[in-house]
Amino acid sequence: MAALWDKKALRIALYCSWTVLFFLFSLVWTYPSDALVAEVEAAVQKSGVLKTFEVDGASLSGLGVALTGVKVVSKAGDANLPWAIDRVWIGLNGFSFDPKKPALRFAVDAYQGSLSGLYDNGRLELSIEKLDLASIMPLQKIVKIGLSGQVEGDLDLKLDTKKGLRSLAGSLDLQIVKTAIGPGEVPIPGFGASLTLPKATVGDLPISAKIIKGEVEIKPFKVTGGDVEFAGEGTVNFVGSLSSSRFDLAFDVHPTDKLKASQEGKNLLTALDPSSPLLPGRIKRSFSKAGWLGISITGRMSRPRIKVRKSNVN
Repeated sequence: MAALWDKKALRIALYCSWTVLFFLFSLVWTYPSDALVAEVEAAVQKSGVLKTFEVDGASLSGLGVALTGVKVVSKAGDANLPWAIDRVWIGLNGFSFDPKKPALRFAVDAYQGSLSGLYDNGRLELSIEKLDLASIMPLQKIVKIGLSGQVEGDLDLKLDTKKGLRSLAGSLDLQIVKTAIGPGEVPIPGFGASLTLPKATVGDLPISAKIIKGEVEIKPFKVTGGDVEFAGEGTVNFVGSLSSSRFDLAFDVHPTDKLKASQEGKNLLTALDPSSPLLPGRIKRSFSKAGWLGISITGRMSRPRIKVRKSNVN
């Protein structure tokens, strides 16, 4: 060991390594947070992808950057309801970095849950834990009827950036634990007015899908035993742009006797009673013998069409 240490080249290499390492640690600890926040916000705003992007704090962390108090509004989003994220960390996957084929790890804390994963040359691996849907206000505005539950599961997606969304492939295996819908207003096509939907439990809702060449095939599922029984299947076809992508989804809903526990539930079941003279004939004919009502969602994502159809669930 003494003979090895006597080599001048080795001593110089170690000295240089410690000097560089000490300099990097000094840079991490002393870099002003305000300056880093300004740089990150300026870079995102310059890209033109978002309407607004705000960060409360930023710091160099590990091999990446940690952002806290992030608020994001998409181009079509509501500035009064930003997507609020407690903490985001984005960093290198190892010590090497290829700008043409970046490999990045990330972790997000938001809405009482977390997301973590890896992006490597068009492939996205994502794990979701206890993401609370009820606290995501932008989502509530989109859904309108109210949605709650905790999302858990994994996604594995592969995208050829040159070919776009048509090349999307992979799989997803998710579950919404303790799913519930409502309270809210439910638009019923052909009924003439929206119906008041009280909060109704569905149960643990599985969402499993295979994705091949931009087509997402949602496997058939059926959840029973709650205030509302729910079944569904269908496909989503991604094309050149997200807004032009198309839905072809079929859902079946069955309000159960458990809804009669509240006055709102009684009112809803009375309004949807096939024997009611107030219910349009087309809606009456759409119920199956077991009382299930079929609903289809078709058309482009930018303008989906919701139709009542004959249910096949018995």
